[in-house]
Amino acid sequence: IKLSFSADGQDIVALARSLEHLLEICDVILRLLVASVVHSVILGSISSYSDTALINAPTLAYLMEQCESLRALTLRGLVLDENHCRVLGAYSRPELEIVLDSCTITSTGASALAEILGRNQGPTKLDQCLMDDYSILAEGLRGNSHLKSFWLNISGDSRVGNRQVLTIANALQ
Repeated sequence: IKLSFSADGQDIVALARSLEHLLEICDVILRLLVASVVHSVILGSISSYSDTALINAPTLAYLMEQCESLRALTLRGLVLDENHCRVLGAYSRPELEIVLDSCTITSTGASALAEILGRNQGPTKLDQCLMDDYSILAEGLRGNSHLKSFWLNISGDSRVGNRQVLTIANALQ
């Protein structure tokens, strides 16, 4: 199992034989990052565990709360559930850019994400994230001024893709 970290341009790749070991490694690395002065962190999965959250929500919360120098956080290719999304909302701040890039957002995660976006908190960019129902997200986009960039991952099925685009377009009116 592989997980990549990048902090201020320095890359770290964590390799583990099991998911449990990878979670322990991730926890240690993030705690080390908190102890240093970093401005930009990218956490990305390069694993085949596409249905598993490789970074737990308490560790993410610890990073966001304790690393006051952090100005940019990118989560790439990770599975995000309700707890992850609530952490992103709780610890977002005006000077922190939060990018979700190619993440898979669970159905409960999508509801939590819509809720925090509705409060103008959380991510500033959503790029090609996967979720089952974009209508949930659309509710959070109504009146949102915090999200600066949104790149919709449209379904290859034209009927589904058209519904996705119309749902988001109606929310952005």
